[in-house]
Amino acid sequence: MANMTASQSKGEWVAYMKDTHGVDLSGSTKDEIIAKAEELDGVTYTNTRKPAAMKSVSAAHSEQRAQKRVKLRIPSTEAIGGKDDVYVGVNGVGYLIKRDEDVSVPESVYFALDDAKQTIFKQEKDGSLSPRKVHRFPFSLVA
Repeated sequence: MANMTASQSKGEWVAYMKDTHGVDLSGSTKDEIIAKAEELDGVTYTNTRKPAAMKSVSAAHSEQRAQKRVKLRIPSTEAIGGKDDVYVGVNGVGYLIKRDEDVSVPESVYFALDDAKQTIFKQEKDGSLSPRKVHRFPFSLVA
């Protein structure tokens, strides 16, 4: 078995299949040849190809552009990193949101921010700790 990768040319794959397995697949597509090689060799060569079920980033970005927009504001805080822009990633598409500015984002970004929670603890008078869930990045909706 040769050291083949999915990034090699179709011609190299045709030669590999003919030399190694005695199969002429010159009329097949490169993806079909690689799939057959994976079947015969019991090896995965598709490390550089996208699985069919994965959406491309451009498709995810197009879907997000078509979504309803939500206007929000993330204020600065005194916490460490509390003045830095906030990065939100949704389905492979990243958004860098400036603090202290009204920004319009796809609804999915709003939902991601709303779901981003952390647990903080408050010490009670008796010394026990009470957990409380709060937004990781507090924000407000803007009309």
